[in-house]
Amino acid sequence: MSLFLAPTTGETIRKFHQQLMHWFDEHGRHDLPWKPQNHDTPAQNIYHIWLSEIMLQQTQVATVIPYFFNFIKQFPTINDLANAEIERVLKAWEGLGYYARARNLHQGAQYVRDQFKGEIPCDFAAIQSIKGIGRTTAAAIMSQGFHRPFAILDGNVKRVMARVTGATHPEKQLEKVLLPFAYMMSSQARPHDYTQAIMDFGATLCTKQPKCDTCFWQMHCVTHQQQYMDRIPAKKIKTVKKELELFPLIVENQHGQLLFHQRTTETIWHNLYEFPHRSSHLMDIETMLPDVTVIESISLPRFKHVLTHINFHIEPLWLKVNTEASSILLDGQCYTFTPRAVYDTYAKTKPTNDLLALIHG
Repeated sequence: MSLFLAPTTGETIRKFHQQLMHWFDEHGRHDLPWKPQNHDTPAQNIYHIWLSEIMLQQTQVATVIPYFFNFIKQFPTINDLANAEIERVLKAWEGLGYYARARNLHQGAQYVRDQFKGEIPCDFAAIQSIKGIGRTTAAAIMSQGFHRPFAILDGNVKRVMARVTGATHPEKQLEKVLLPFAYMMSSQARPHDYTQAIMDFGATLCTKQPKCDTCFWQMHCVTHQQQYMDRIPAKKIKTVKKELELFPLIVENQHGQLLFHQRTTETIWHNLYEFPHRSSHLMDIETMLPDVTVIESISLPRFKHVLTHINFHIEPLWLKVNTEASSILLDGQCYTFTPRAVYDTYAKTKPTNDLLALIHG
C-alpha cells in the first residue's frame, strides 16, 4: 500500500518548480546579507553562505542577521576564524544558543585552513568532511556558492516536499523518500535561486501553520485538497525532557568582583563561563566558604531555563562577602574574584547572563 496520498508525476514537479520560481522572483527574500555580493571575493561569499547555514539551524532569520554582521566583522575570513581563540568565537556567538554549532564552526575553519588552504572546495564529498557540515548544508553551499544543482532537505524543505508529494511516511523515513523528488525539483539553470526559493517558501508560506489561502499551489496541493495539512509531515515522537535543578552561587566581594568558573566538561555549555554551583540548596554556606565572612545572603527568585531536551529549574543564592583575598576556597576549589571589565568579555551561559542582569538592575 502506497504511503503517498496520490502519485506525483513529472508534470506536477515541473509545474510546482515553475510556479515556485515565479513566486520567488516576486516575493522572495532577495536582500539577505549572506547572499553573494559583487564586492566580495568568491571565497568570502562561500564562507558567508556556510556561516549563515550554520547560524540558521534552529534559529530564525531575524535573530541571525545582527549576529551574522557582528561575526563577519570580527572574523572576516575563514583563516581569521580558524586563528581565533575559541573564547572569542563563543563570545561572538553568545545569545544565539546551540553552542556546539560555534565550536564545530571553529574546528571546521581550522580544518579548511589546514586541508584546503583556507578556501572551501567545490566538492560535495570534501565539504561534508568539514566538522559540523552534513548533507543539507553541503548541498546549500554547492548550490548557492558554486551554482551547482544540489538538493537541500532541511526541516522546512522536508515539510514542503512532504506536502507537495502527499508523503504520509513516518518522520524517520522522510529524507530517504523525499530526496529523489528534491533532486527532480532542483534547478539546472538557477540552482542558487531555487535553493533560496524553496527555503523562503517553507519559512513564509508553507509553515507549520500554513498560509494556504495565499499560497500559489493551493489548487494543486494534494495535501490541502485531502485536508491532511495538520498530519503531513508526520509528527516526531516526542521525547520526555529531563528535569534538572541548578543551584548557582553568586559570590560578590566588597569591590563588586564576582567568582566564575569555565565549564571544561563536554556538555552543551562547554567552554562557557558560569557561577559556581552548590550540589544542593541544603549545603551549609559556612562549610562551603570557610575563609570569608558572609555579610549578606539573598535568596533570588527561582526561574526556569528551557532547552530542547532539558528543563533547568534554577534556585540562585547571592552572597555578599568581606575579604581582601583575590582568591578563595569554595567547596574545596580555588576561585579568583573577577572584576566586571574582565567578566564582561567572557562568553557566559544564558542563565548566568540572566542573573547578572538581575543583580546589576
